[in-house]
Amino acid sequence: GFWDFTWDEMAKYDIPAMIEMVLEQTGASDLQYAGHSMGTTAFMAMHHYRQDIAEKIRLAHFLSPVAYVGHMESPIGWIAGLGDLLNSLLHLFGIGEFLPSNLL
Repeated sequence: GFWDFTWDEMAKYDIPAMIEMVLEQTGASDLQYAGHSMGTTAFMAMHHYRQDIAEKIRLAHFLSPVAYVGHMESPIGWIAGLGDLLNSLLHLFGIGEFLPSNLL
């Protein structure tokens, strides 16, 4: 049936075909990729299967990536754990407010 496909097949066939078509139609040598949810997963898998296509991507933008970051070792993982504290501090100082009424 029509919906009988997997993200793995999208990574092997669909995304490379779309990227090649865009490059062919525009005459560009590379492009930026924007993927949402399953589009991010399929792109990351495509990167594994098709290094030749991956080299033609200048920058990939992942919106709502389907990912697990429990084993992240970068400082961003540590900072993300402080999200509520940082948000409270920024709110206290009026960071992000439009026309704050006072200095603090």
